[in-house]
Amino acid sequence: MVGFGSAQMLVKVLLEEESEKTPIEEEIENQRAKLKTSTHMTPELFMEWKKKKMAERDESLAAQRAERAENDRMSGRELFMSDASLFVDDAKAYEKYQREEEYDVPENKANNNSATDGPSTSATSAADAESLTDDDDE
Repeated sequence: MVGFGSAQMLVKVLLEEESEKTPIEEEIENQRAKLKTSTHMTPELFMEWKKKKMAERDESLAAQRAERAENDRMSGRELFMSDASLFVDDAKAYEKYQREEEYDVPENKANNNSATDGPSTSATSAADAESLTDDDDE
């Protein structure tokens, strides 16, 4: 544990070190002065730079997509973007599904009526669980 006198000395040393440092604003100005003078930025130069950067980005994205497609690891979105014809939505698919479901309902009811009239498995398992807990009390 540090004593009170040691703590004061430590604080004093830290304050001296902090005061010896150059202020951040001065450091920034020193770094800025070291830079070589450059061409002034104009809207035309900026647009030229931006077009070049966008082209580089597009090239890298195209290379990434080609690599993923080559390795068969494309996401759903990438598949859609590469070939939208793979994803054809059938407008009548919902209606077809509904009709198939309506036809299935009577068959399910007929199957349920032919089942044995004994207790359901969940009721049986609950009764078994109660008998097991009663045995533990003895």
